[in-house]
Amino acid sequence: MMIKNGGGPQKSIGVVQSKDQSQKYRVHLEWVDSEGWKPVKMDVLKTLDGAY
Repeated sequence: MMIKNGGGPQKSIGVVQSKDQSQKYRVHLEWVDSEGWKPVKMDVLKTLDGAY
């Protein structure tokens, strides 16, 4: 799993893949006060190259 800044202090982007590496996703997250991280968008990836 890789995480990086999503363009602001309350936004992040995570790239994850299944254990067998057959499924790859880019997940956009936003921080919600008093609740935590909320996924707001998910992209299915064919490769992790250039995933950000």
